Amino acid sequence: MKIYQRNFNLSANDSLAYIAHAIESNVRVLDVGCGAGDLGAYLRNEKQLLAQA
Repeated sequence: MKIYQRNFNLSANDSLAYIAHAIESNVRVLDVGCGAGDLGAYLRNEKQLLAQA
């Protein structure tokens, strides 16, 4: 397991789920956070975002 990796769960009451729900579809996002990139991958795949890491 990577140091910054955590389970990404849309039903969770945490910051990743909050951000995932708050960002609208078809917008641009610059992902500069640490982590495994799960949020960026979700946004790119499910909300058709142009995610840059």
